[in-house]
Amino acid sequence: MPIRPARPEDAPAVVALRALVYPYLVRGVEGTRQMIATTPRSRLVAVAEVDGAVAGWVSTYTPGGGSGGSPIRRRSAALAA
Repeated sequence: MPIRPARPEDAPAVVALRALVYPYLVRGVEGTRQMIATTPRSRLVAVAEVDGAVAGWVSTYTPGGGSGGSPIRRRSAALAA
């Protein structure tokens, strides 16, 4: 299962995964596409693939952009077909 940085075209699959795992945190496809496209250095957004299709998603971030020694906080959703 390869893991790679998310690309804006992954947005529909990421939204679908979030809807299954975190239905109360779902944002739209365009908002997700924008989030992926403008990811700052303090955040990682990655996807896992199975047979070329997005099957998992993870997003990590450091509050405050990583300044002041803030601990890394993680939110993740993962599914595999």
